[in-house]
Amino acid sequence: MKAVTGVRIGIVLPAALMSLFIISCEKQDLDREMMSGQGMQNPDLALNTSVVYFTETFMIVSSREALVASRSLADRNFLNFDNFMITVQNGTSGKTKVTRMELTLGNRSVTFKDFKKNASSVTMPVTGMTASSVLNIKLEGSAGRFVVVTVTATPKVSSVSDIDGNDYRTVRIGDQWWMAENLKTTRFNDGTSIPAVEGNQEWLNTAADHLPAFSWYENNSAYKSTYGALYNWAAAGNDKLCPTGWRLPESSDIYELSLYIDPESQYGYYSAIAGGALKEKGTEHWNSPNEGATDKYAFTALPGGNRNVEGAFVNLGTAGSWWSDNGLASYNMSSDNAGLSFSEGGNEYGRSVRCVKE
Repeated sequence: MKAVTGVRIGIVLPAALMSLFIISCEKQDLDREMMSGQGMQNPDLALNTSVVYFTETFMIVSSREALVASRSLADRNFLNFDNFMITVQNGTSGKTKVTRMELTLGNRSVTFKDFKKNASSVTMPVTGMTASSVLNIKLEGSAGRFVVVTVTATPKVSSVSDIDGNDYRTVRIGDQWWMAENLKTTRFNDGTSIPAVEGNQEWLNTAADHLPAFSWYENNSAYKSTYGALYNWAAAGNDKLCPTGWRLPESSDIYELSLYIDPESQYGYYSAIAGGALKEKGTEHWNSPNEGATDKYAFTALPGGNRNVEGAFVNLGTAGSWWSDNGLASYNMSSDNAGLSFSEGGNEYGRSVRCVKE
């Protein structure tokens, strides 16, 4: 029996393809074991849509006998996904189909019998997936026959409501659950009202007196649904601002978030790229160029602007600024760079709020 042999080749395909190619073909003088595929990478997340969980791996295999292989799907992101699906593309025409196959993943097995009425592709749900799942492959076919295997999933998304009845989409990123929308509540979670303050001087007075206040950008409630409210520090620093079971993030929470996205993150500055992974894509809300924005983790950060040291409304479309429970600290993103930065400011500022689950 001729041994299964192979060689890895340096083919580069668009990242969006994200598929596992297994190609059975003839090649002389090969006597090496199959080389392992590329490691897992974080997929780009699209809200409420399937995303590729198993990224591209290339193998070129030469054999007259059955090809038996396996690929680990272990990934640190596993717990952030649901609804796993496996798609198997069996060649591109009848001449290239693999006629004998068995692919197993979790509790799912795919064989040639699943390709009915000359169908060249099947998609099936996968159950029994774990963080250490392995894709096992057995194929038999003549030179040039191949299958393409893709495993997709959806990001875990949940929701939480505030005391006013506003519902917020929440997303799991690493070991944290985050609000994926800016807070809109006009009351603390014990029912106490937060005063709406419009005038610049009145806003500064509440800060000087350490009284809680909020406002809609430019005192226009039309901004509420998209950008949420701007809170002063007396409101943001109150432990009853977030829904029960949620809290204002500490700087250590922001750092954990940043470090999960960017291992090169630095405490105190955070990251030069993590903001891009958290910002909403495109320029519907962010001003151009919205540098580096991918919304990779479905956090969908928006540029809600802020109230500055004069109580004036500034930076809508240009920047987002969110309170952190660390003195008077905040974390920030901008349209002109992909950074996630940290700053300090007085309690007269008005900033957005994203809560994190306790």
